Amino acid sequence: MNLDDITVGISQAIYNEFGEDYTIYSDDISQGMSEPCFLVLPINSSRELIVGNRYESRNPYDIHYFPQKENDRSEINTVEARLYVALEYITVNDGLVRGINMNSQVTDGVLHFFVDYNMFLNKKLFAAEEMQKLSVTVKLKE
Repeated sequence: MNLDDITVGISQAIYNEFGEDYTIYSDDISQGMSEPCFLVLPINSSRELIVGNRYESRNPYDIHYFPQKENDRSEINTVEARLYVALEYITVNDGLVRGINMNSQVTDGVLHFFVDYNMFLNKKLFAAEEMQKLSVTVKLKE
């Protein structure tokens, strides 16, 4: 599981909630975006060894929402409320992941919705080579 899998899960959850009328971007956009739209960006992900081959993966995201009309607080507030519901659980690789630490702020007329998708991962270990069969004949001394 990697950040692309989580980004796809977030994008799918947003699409399921908002439909085709909203464009969803997952790469930085400099010009030519079609509003209203979302921009899904991971920020400062980390992975920490817990024990053995078990790791905790922390994956914070900043989902930007650009409203149809610039600085339309009513539209922003409505979208914000819907994001809390839509992003509580996302599907990643056929499993559910719960979003935590959800919060938001509006900066320069753009909604920034922050959510973390943390999970435990088991790193695959290399399989040891199996031992070969050994036949032994034992004779007792008389």
